Amino acid sequence: MSEPVADWVLSQKKVFTNWVNLHLAKRELNVTDLQTDFSDGYGPGIISLAKRYLLDYIFFIVSVLLCILMEILSGKQTMKYKAGVKLRLQKIQNLNICLDFIASEGIKLVGCGSQDITDGNHKLIMGLIWTLILRYQIQMGDTQSDIPEELKKVGAKDMLMIWVKGNLSQGAGYKGVLDTVRDFHQSWQDGLAFCAMVHRLVPEAIPFDTLSRENKVQNLELAFDTAHRLLGVPKLLDPSDLCLAKPDEQSVMTYVSLFPKVYKERGVHVPLSAEHRSFARSPSTTQLAPPSPSPPPTPAPATLAPTLKVEEPKQDPAIKALEDEVQALRARLSQTQADFEALNGTHHKCRETQAALEAARNGAQSDRSRLEAQVKALQDEFNSMEDMTARNTKTQKDLDEERKRSKDTEAQLQTVQGRVDEMQKSMADLERRLKEAEDALKNERSRAQGLEEELKALREKLERASTDASSSSASNEDALRKERERSQQLEQEREATRQRLDRDMAEMRKTMDE
Repeated sequence: MSEPVADWVLSQKKVFTNWVNLHLAKRELNVTDLQTDFSDGYGPGIISLAKRYLLDYIFFIVSVLLCILMEILSGKQTMKYKAGVKLRLQKIQNLNICLDFIASEGIKLVGCGSQDITDGNHKLIMGLIWTLILRYQIQMGDTQSDIPEELKKVGAKDMLMIWVKGNLSQGAGYKGVLDTVRDFHQSWQDGLAFCAMVHRLVPEAIPFDTLSRENKVQNLELAFDTAHRLLGVPKLLDPSDLCLAKPDEQSVMTYVSLFPKVYKERGVHVPLSAEHRSFARSPSTTQLAPPSPSPPPTPAPATLAPTLKVEEPKQDPAIKALEDEVQALRARLSQTQADFEALNGTHHKCRETQAALEAARNGAQSDRSRLEAQVKALQDEFNSMEDMTARNTKTQKDLDEERKRSKDTEAQLQTVQGRVDEMQKSMADLERRLKEAEDALKNERSRAQGLEEELKALREKLERASTDASSSSASNEDALRKERERSQQLEQEREATRQRLDRDMAEMRKTMDE
């Protein structure tokens, strides 16, 4: 059997869930109730399966809806989370994105990490929701406008109480209520403080002078219904939440913090003064605040119910069958026990029914064996899912190593790219040199062509000179000799030009090959 859940825990869970739904409704989203008592009358296998369903839903809540809630509260849409994820690792990554965003908003979470929330630490989840309420509902609410200089460093809880007392001090008829409001739990149980805050805005709706402290439930119902119907204040609280020995302080503060905005919208001014802070100071903090301690004699359970209300997952047909069999077995055992007690006084009748009792006992043993076998099968299924989770973790490690290798490869590619850039520069230089060589080659070819034409002319001249040698005088022999020497010189220059061109072409081919 699981330990009973304290009433204040259920009340806080309900109020926090209503507050979350108040904001998620802006995206047409909703969080509903989740049954937590899975273990009554069942073995460890079914309990493990129930925990699995519970954690799966919490994964969805904290890895997606929490991101959406933070976007709504902060008015920013900068988180790049993944919707529709199934793997535990992906959900943890969503959580890390959300927690980093919360930290960037200046909210300090102490001892709360994505692993804690993923593992279903209900106390931390409730504390996280309270931190968001404290920051976005109370600290950044309309109680912080027109603050006197001496109150600028007052904590959120003190400021909310100053606002309440400043409000109640504006009417002579509220004097009796003003003197009794000293905290955010027992001072609100008779409902008069709630009625006074509503009465100041819509006095015609509440006959405040006729109210009695003895009619607590009627006063609370009147205040909550009127505030919702005429002022649009959501009904986060129910009268039953205030009928506890000590109502949950954080739940009452959450509901009361909705009123300053309504007062501001209606243009009703509430003066703030340090003299209204007449209760013991309790520093407010944006750190993770655990729920208030439960009043005796009901002890707080070791494991709190989850802060968020969620739908119970569809019950497995096998579990439903087991449940029906257990109910039938309980009914059979109850009937057998009744028969045994009725027949206990008569020894003869006891002998007559002994066989039937033994048969029933054997049937119970058979049913128990079958139930244990089914429970074992469920336990094996859960173990296989745990193995799958371990494999997913190993896959993530391999993925991290692959990413590291990818980074190394990228560095090598950058080095190769540098070398390619250098080679491209060298190629550009070679192309420039090749162009210069081609231009030089063109010039040399032009020059060689001129030399060839000049040589051809000299040869023709020599031929004419040879033809006219017989008729030429001795004075022309010197001119003929000079022409021949000139022809040989041109021939040598032509050969030197050709060899130089061949060397330049060989060098360019070698450079291109390299």
